[in-house]
Amino acid sequence: MSMPRWSTPPYDWMLDLLRFLVQVVFVEPMLESYGEELDIARAFSSQKLMAKEKHATGIAHRDEHGQPERVRQLVRDASQDSLHGAVLSVPKVVIVARRPGGTGYENGI
Repeated sequence: MSMPRWSTPPYDWMLDLLRFLVQVVFVEPMLESYGEELDIARAFSSQKLMAKEKHATGIAHRDEHGQPERVRQLVRDASQDSLHGAVLSVPKVVIVARRPGGTGYENGI
């Protein structure tokens, strides 16, 4: 059985989770994806950009091959794009599956 790729490109591993759950004997897996309304997406987008700027400041003392400045430039570019309506949106994914022959609550699980 092959394990999903959690942290290597491509980052679409969540789409493999349904197949993975079936491989490890779960049944009836369901995937639901949802995003935010535009006004909330804008707020979250700004929040993510501020967090990334803070991250760049935090790693500045290590100067990992110019990484902090690249991150700052990315944030500046994204902030400029947001003035023209661009929004960073990260959809949420929920997956539910059942163990065969049980509810999942036996033995405190």
